[in-house]
Amino acid sequence: MSYMGLYPLSYPSGGIFLPASVIVLTDASAEVSILILSVLMGLIGVLGSYLLAREFRDDDMFAFVVAFLFCLAPKFILNTTWETPTRGGFMAFTPIFLWSLLRAHRDPSRKNIAMPILFLFILSTFHRLALLMLIVILAYISAYFFFVLVKIAKLKMPTVFLRPKARKRMRLFGVIALIALAAALIFGSGVLDSYEEGRLLTSDQVPVELFNLGVSLTRSSGVLAPFLMVGAVVLAYQRNKTLKESFVLFVVLAIIPTLYLRRYTGFYVPVFLSLLAGMGVIGILMVARRRKKAIAAVFVAMVVGSLALTGLLLEYESETSKYMSMEEYDTGLYAKQHVTGTIFTNSGLLGTRVASVSGSPYLPIGGATVARTGPEQLAFGFVNLDDVYVTQIPLDQLTLNSDHPFVAHGVPNAQREWRAIHDGWIDNPEDRYPDTDRFLGEYEIYYALEDRTLPSHFQWAGPIRYSRFLGDPYYGVHHVRYKMYESGRNQIWSLGTHPES
Repeated sequence: MSYMGLYPLSYPSGGIFLPASVIVLTDASAEVSILILSVLMGLIGVLGSYLLAREFRDDDMFAFVVAFLFCLAPKFILNTTWETPTRGGFMAFTPIFLWSLLRAHRDPSRKNIAMPILFLFILSTFHRLALLMLIVILAYISAYFFFVLVKIAKLKMPTVFLRPKARKRMRLFGVIALIALAAALIFGSGVLDSYEEGRLLTSDQVPVELFNLGVSLTRSSGVLAPFLMVGAVVLAYQRNKTLKESFVLFVVLAIIPTLYLRRYTGFYVPVFLSLLAGMGVIGILMVARRRKKAIAAVFVAMVVGSLALTGLLLEYESETSKYMSMEEYDTGLYAKQHVTGTIFTNSGLLGTRVASVSGSPYLPIGGATVARTGPEQLAFGFVNLDDVYVTQIPLDQLTLNSDHPFVAHGVPNAQREWRAIHDGWIDNPEDRYPDTDRFLGEYEIYYALEDRTLPSHFQWAGPIRYSRFLGDPYYGVHHVRYKMYESGRNQIWSLGTHPES
């Protein structure tokens, strides 16, 4: 379970073992192996979305449109562009998992039944979002029972369900029911509460929340969003729907309540939206099928619009994304040679980057994210395993935000103790902050790495706070210790706590 990140002090490890395996097999550097895997994940994602579309509908144009739209989803491009295959790997294999699920229904042989299980395991090794695939499986089961009930109803009451007028009314009722259910889930599940704040608008008014939701989906899926509603209506109104159409509609309804996971929606919704968007494009082309010029115009507009919108979104995302600078890399090289013990920082993101080069333990663990019980504590030796015991979380207390179904007791709260150091004094007169000296010794902290853009302050996954440890005018590091390294915005202070000092 640790390999899938489902046990305390663990994280899904497929995206870590995979580059390591490429390094061993090819004798390439870590950077080159990550580049190779990024290209490979991009190809797997495009191939998987094409296979899924062909399994869903035997139509070359539909398969091409779905693969085209999916591979242009900004989140997919960003997470398969020279990045360790964690979220990118999850996005690449999700279409293949859905394809294997539909294939197992069409041909329930042992091999085909085993494939969804295999790909679900692969997904779970890339990211904990694989737990959401259980919702997809439940939607599949629900769609199957619904499909069987409809068939039974048609057999038992053919005069009611098989008359032309009744069938037309039932299709219209299906569209209305789909829209009503989607609206009820959006407004009744509390999803919109997560979209009060946005980069453009911030308010608790419903129109603003809906706008932010639309912007979020567009940022994640690009040009998929405008065709989404058209595709849903086309699919719901379609004649002689099979289990596949019902399955997609059930999945879309099932994932609506999960949209409150705003930070992660962009990693699992594009594959579902690409199917609906593909149906929307094909529906528009079918309406204009007798007008070849109109079809050509729609097709060209879709291609140009997709490329233009994706380009704009990628440019925006690239500007907001933060990558390691050469200055941070140089600081890591210096720390590798001259800094021992745990690197103590005032910026979580800076600490992870410098430590990735130096190979040193660092505080706060998790960088700029919340990872109080992350596997770094185990790797850095911060945990005494003799003090740790694990208990299971009751099933009724598990939520989608739960990292795993267990809780570890006896694990030190490294983030809280890192903050306690910032709240104390380095020389600690009159023993006013005893925890500071104790934590400096327990974590073997001999040097402080400071981001000069946060002078005398510190930041983790939250607001910027004042650091008494660094900036106190009488007992702060800046006034009673020596600076041993400075490079632009980065500087390293010697705390004078090393046993050899």
